[in-house]
Amino acid sequence: MSIAGAQNTAISMLLIAGATSQTLRGRYLSAGFLLGLLCYKPQLAAICFVALALTFDLRVLSGFVFAATFHGILSFFALGPGWLDPWL
Repeated sequence: MSIAGAQNTAISMLLIAGATSQTLRGRYLSAGFLLGLLCYKPQLAAICFVALALTFDLRVLSGFVFAATFHGILSFFALGPGWLDPWL
């Protein structure tokens, strides 16, 4: 229902569940990348970033930063330099 009603909660939960699964399997970089894909929803991305920074797990944090940077660069080229103001 949430996808049919244009809600993105299911996507967020799938990304978090996938990151948890990847972490349990020892795939830390891909777990961080999945968490970095949460940048479409800045309040979730900020919580994940703070949690990762406090745990000092650089492998997961580097995947997160890579995905967030990729998201930013892709948004810049797709929407132009003024994309950041409405997002914040």
